[in-house]
Amino acid sequence: NTIIPVQMGTCSAVPDRESGRAAGGSGVNTASRMESHGVVGRIQVTGATYRRLCDRYRFEDRGEIGVKGKGRLRTYLLVGGDAGET
Repeated sequence: NTIIPVQMGTCSAVPDRESGRAAGGSGVNTASRMESHGVVGRIQVTGATYRRLCDRYRFEDRGEIGVKGKGRLRTYLLVGGDAGET
């Protein structure tokens, strides 16, 4: 069972002693916190991601969810395909 949260935003490289690389920043933190509110087998995105992709993909409006440290965020679930498909 997989839950995939997606958030577009800033990201900074933060060295990790074990792997030698890691990522952090607002976008990574939001996606991580959204994971606990995800739907198994679906890709959930924030409003920022939706606005960038809505002309190319179809989404289902999930409404607002409470995200720790972020407040209420409107999220969408990816339906798939081209936005022009019926």
